[in-house]
Amino acid sequence: MRTLLLALVFSTATVRGAEMPEGAPAIAITLEQHLPFKSGVLLVAWPDGTVIWSGNAGEGGPPYQVAHRGPDQIRDFLASMEKKGLFKKDADFLNHLGPDASYHSIVVRQGRKSAELSSWHECFEANPKLVATSHGITSLDGARREEVLRGDTPEYREFRGLWESIRRFGRELTSHGGEPWNGKLKID
Repeated sequence: MRTLLLALVFSTATVRGAEMPEGAPAIAITLEQHLPFKSGVLLVAWPDGTVIWSGNAGEGGPPYQVAHRGPDQIRDFLASMEKKGLFKKDADFLNHLGPDASYHSIVVRQGRKSAELSSWHECFEANPKLVATSHGITSLDGARREEVLRGDTPEYREFRGLWESIRRFGRELTSHGGEPWNGKLKID
């Protein structure tokens, strides 16, 4: 599986009078769309607590909002991910997608440790009649999504739990709003 190389290029915009944070973000969430191919940044958070997120939660991209959250909040979350073993998982555990499909990518970094998760489940499960399992995309055929997932492998259920923990944390970071940000976020 290819590793997504994430490079964020910023304009000279400032956040509350300060230059954008130096170094790699602690968390980056993107949507990689196919047909047409394009990438959209949904959320980026740095260890210093700077958070930038898209006002377009469906596809990412501008307009963006920016806020500063406590660095302790980011540090504590990364520590919880380390306790859950995220940084020791292999690519087969962290990647669940099929060929030529759009998918979300999450990169989590703590110092020199990093993990990249990729999954198509959010894209397909936007359709209330579908569920993504460890075996692929299938129709619910009247079943409840939670029931189908309960019957999946323990490893896939663990993956989905880690994924949801990261996405929930992203929602927490953005829940108090922010200020408009006109800088450029680009994935190379």
